Amino acid sequence: PPYGERLEEKSALPPIYEAFGRQFAKLDTWSAYMITSYEDAEKYFGRKADKNRKIYNGMIKTYFYQFLGPKPPRRGGTN
Repeated sequence: PPYGERLEEKSALPPIYEAFGRQFAKLDTWSAYMITSYEDAEKYFGRKADKNRKIYNGMIKTYFYQFLGPKPPRRGGTN
């Protein structure tokens, strides 16, 4: 099913995004990417996305959220 449209009621989604955000917060060197049609996902994730794009898959409006981790160090040892 596309983006959970038929999987869950919207009222069941906030705890899922909150749990995802809590787990991501523990991974301080990781980046996370999320495609969802749930317009409040960023709010419940607990962090503002570094990049947010609105995209359409057919008639379904979705959001592509990018939560970026730190940039890796440059080769040669200096940033």
